[in-house]
Amino acid sequence: MPSLDVVSTVDLQALDNAINNVKREISTRFDFKNVNSEITLDRKGKYIHIVTGDDMKVKAIIEILRRQCLRFKADPKCLDLMEIETASLGVKKVDIKIKDGIPERPVCKSSN
Repeated sequence: MPSLDVVSTVDLQALDNAINNVKREISTRFDFKNVNSEITLDRKGKYIHIVTGDDMKVKAIIEILRRQCLRFKADPKCLDLMEIETASLGVKKVDIKIKDGIPERPVCKSSN
């Protein structure tokens, strides 16, 4: 009997391009003026790390990132947001885990 293997991986280069565009857009936006914002991609750990001034700016960066992911044909559903945390000096930070692959579904046991 033939088997069917389904593979779903995230294109990290497309995600890197999206992050670079987010950095470029943040540098030109007025609401991010005089605010140190940082977004980095950890390819090995498959994380995106965001550090910025407050909660609203974190949410704005995440929204820009989702829009750029769509533009570069990287599914924004692969982004798994963690909690927004307060770091030193009152800045906010969040880690976004990059989900790779298809999640396993629990096997249903039939009651025969």
